[in-house]
Amino acid sequence: MGKKCFKEMLTRSLLIRAVRKNQAASSALDSEIDSYTIRWFNLASDQGGGRKDHAKAKEALTMASQHSTERQWLTS
Repeated sequence: MGKKCFKEMLTRSLLIRAVRKNQAASSALDSEIDSYTIRWFNLASDQGGGRKDHAKAKEALTMASQHSTERQWLTS
């Protein structure tokens, strides 16, 4: 199961209703609420650490590839 578009989530309508209950944000456009919410999700910390693990694995592969390339260059 892949990622789901935020606009297709039921959570979106719940969030929009909750934001609109706040008098200061009652006139906020759906697109504004979407924008701030998506930005929040993008900047939310990675609680499970999966993103960090993937970054470390990618870095290890990059380092191994560079080391292999350097070794080939030195032996040529």
